[in-house]
Amino acid sequence: SDAVGRSRSSFLMACARAQRAAASSAIEAVVAALRAHPREAGVQENGCLALAKICISGDGAGRARKQRAVELGALEAATAALRAHPHKRDVQEQAQGLCYMLAVVPRQSGAGGPSRPVWQGVHLAGLHPNVGRVHPTLHA
Repeated sequence: SDAVGRSRSSFLMACARAQRAAASSAIEAVVAALRAHPREAGVQENGCLALAKICISGDGAGRARKQRAVELGALEAATAALRAHPHKRDVQEQAQGLCYMLAVVPRQSGAGGPSRPVWQGVHLAGLHPNVGRVHPTLHA
């Protein structure tokens, strides 16, 4: 019936709002942890990985999570991790991956070509020397 449809729609909208709130809270908590423990390589590695997993979706919700992460300082936290742990390969990989994920925009290839995303990196001047190299997981 019409009442059941409205009830289901309201329920789904409430679930979507709850998911957005949970993702936002998770982003805030992870960025706070990265800032609070800059010398802890494990926190930096896993925090960058967690943020990348939270923000990875290319849909509207994923873009909103990326924007929220950037607003909260995730890009700065990732670059601080790169600088603080120059010899920790796992930190370098996860922090660099997060930097790219937060600072790239997808564009479709030209007409007549395949319709897969083509990633174009944003210049990240002044960051760790590893930032700017091709990150293998984005080009698989």
